[in-house]
Amino acid sequence: MSNGKRNLSKNEIKSDGFTKKANSKFEHEELVEDLKKSLKLIMRDASDTFTNLEDALSSKVQNDQIKKDTKAIKNHLQIEFEKSVNIALDKIVNSYNKNSVFKE
Repeated sequence: MSNGKRNLSKNEIKSDGFTKKANSKFEHEELVEDLKKSLKLIMRDASDTFTNLEDALSSKVQNDQIKKDTKAIKNHLQIEFEKSVNIALDKIVNSYNKNSVFKE
């Protein structure tokens, strides 16, 4: 071409496509790792909150039966929350793996 642009060979086009896919895969991996870290931080912070709640209840509530019942409820909520976060994490990772840019 005489307009200053040159034609890319098939190998250059394939190479450029590979570079774009590699960059895209790297960006997706970074996003997935970011999400995983965020979910782990959320779980840790929630665990701290549940612990603080239990400490507050233990120090304020005098009735042993109420303490026992509230601790059981807190433990149940904490377990369910952790399950939900782990399910979300699994879905993110599985979705990413399923939609990987390198799958042919």
